[in-house]
Amino acid sequence: MGGTRMNYQELLDSFDEGTRERLLFLSQLVASGHERLDHLIYSPEGKLLASNARDEHILDLLFSGGSLGLRAMDYGREHTMPYILSSSLGNLYAVVYRHSQGRLSAFHVLGPVFTDAVSDKQLSKAIAAYNLPPAFAPRFSRAVRKFPVIPWQDFSSYVIMLHYAVNRERIDRSDFAYMPKTAELLSSPADPLWEIEKAAENQNRPWMAEQALLNNVREGNLDFRSALSYAGMVSSGVKIDVGEPMKKIQVSSCVFAALCARAAIEGGLPPQTAYDLQNLYSQSILSTQEISQIADINHHMYEDFILRVHKLKQRPGISPQIRKCMDYIEMHPYDKIFISELAASVGYTDYYLSRKFKKEAGCSLHGYILQQKMACAGNLLTVTDLSVQVVSERLHFCSRSYFTDNFCKFYGVSPTEYRRKHRKI
Repeated sequence: MGGTRMNYQELLDSFDEGTRERLLFLSQLVASGHERLDHLIYSPEGKLLASNARDEHILDLLFSGGSLGLRAMDYGREHTMPYILSSSLGNLYAVVYRHSQGRLSAFHVLGPVFTDAVSDKQLSKAIAAYNLPPAFAPRFSRAVRKFPVIPWQDFSSYVIMLHYAVNRERIDRSDFAYMPKTAELLSSPADPLWEIEKAAENQNRPWMAEQALLNNVREGNLDFRSALSYAGMVSSGVKIDVGEPMKKIQVSSCVFAALCARAAIEGGLPPQTAYDLQNLYSQSILSTQEISQIADINHHMYEDFILRVHKLKQRPGISPQIRKCMDYIEMHPYDKIFISELAASVGYTDYYLSRKFKKEAGCSLHGYILQQKMACAGNLLTVTDLSVQVVSERLHFCSRSYFTDNFCKFYGVSPTEYRRKHRKI
């Protein structure tokens, strides 16, 4: 693909038939749900080849006139996954790359979009920061105020679709990149947009880190630890003043629990399960006064949500009724669980629930309950000083000997030997 300027339709016609048809279908799909979404196509050198934008000149200036275009090019030379960028105006861009014979051949830009409504006061302040010539400022202001508002869930879906249309490759949101490859800024400090974008990047890092965290929950992505670590470096929690540091940490953690619950619902977790988990962890957060304990609860909660969504995606054939029973068992290992009560909660007879559970889950209902209790037993033995007798009683086994027999079958060693080998404190 050369660097010659073409109109949008001409450029689409230059693609192979399959790519052209997929791009046209995506365009129709976007139009059916939103008034507009600008699509700009650039050469590997950052020259605008074509776009469907009405304010093409302004959008090109915004994207390639500062550091955004250079960042996009630099990232695309070595990476193939979509790249999410944010400008000082508070809007987002998504960049999808096309490589040929191992080299960047073009990149597609979706945006700019707002993912939430922006007040006129906020926009006016951001626009004023550009310090534009008087003759150009009104046109610029009108263009910015026409940027579409598209929720992140929709916008990120369009990015996934565009990547498929261009590359015939299926990806999910966890494949997105949100931050620059290096901290080095590539444009010239003499560029008036450069300082604005530099400040915007620092302001938007917490938001981008948050989106990466929540995408891991939505996708059930088990490779989440680096995102969790990065979020801890760039974000200090909710920006509120509640008078005392501990209260701020508790509020931030409860907000994070609510965000994780909603992301998990978007990932397929039943709403009741997600809200029950949110309430469970929020109560734990509010009942402790140790910062280290709150951090531990946050990590455990985040991993718990991800693992549950991951299980759903790995085993999609499990019905809502059986999933509800599994969720209850996993969340109440210290309770005495009765099959009759589980059956009643989903409207089944005991016999039908037992048969259906074994068929879908691959093990008996009794076996699944025992499995969850054994997992808790192993944890209690390694992180507490509770005696084997007390552990047995807490997990509602009828006797220590019955508990020990089942523990030996599950772990291959006695509770005492297990504790000796895996002791953590």
